[in-house]
Amino acid sequence: MPYVGVSIIWTELLGNSDDKINCILERNLKEIIIQSQMKNTSVGTLTIYPDERDPSISAPYPIHEGENIIGSSPECDIRLRYPNISDRHAKIIAFEGEFSIEDMGGPYGVFRVTPENPRQKLRPNKEYDLVPGKPFYLANKYKCIFEVNIAKSN
Repeated sequence: MPYVGVSIIWTELLGNSDDKINCILERNLKEIIIQSQMKNTSVGTLTIYPDERDPSISAPYPIHEGENIIGSSPECDIRLRYPNISDRHAKIIAFEGEFSIEDMGGPYGVFRVTPENPRQKLRPNKEYDLVPGKPFYLANKYKCIFEVNIAKSN
């Protein structure tokens, strides 16, 4: 019974002309191309300071439109091989000029700086505003600062 909707859609596709099916496939391909192009355009930079005592050591990473996964897994957009970084540790979401961060539920967490608390732990799987220039911490240890790329005018 759970596959009834799929069966109906499949039947509709089978009943359609080749032109209509080609139109559906072309539209889906265009969406995939647009998403791929968005991933290739950097909207900002995340700078990570592995040793907060030495700010001269830093690693910049591009942030792209859409989801940017940070973690130790090879599949992550930003792969960090630091102690206490989970496979899928955090997610930065960039969408039409708005930015947010989410702790993906690992044991070491994501922390932000607030007026009330210099290191407030984020609740897992909840999006929080990501303010450019304001630091946050991965695993309460690695300082991170996100900056928005400024568009160049001709």
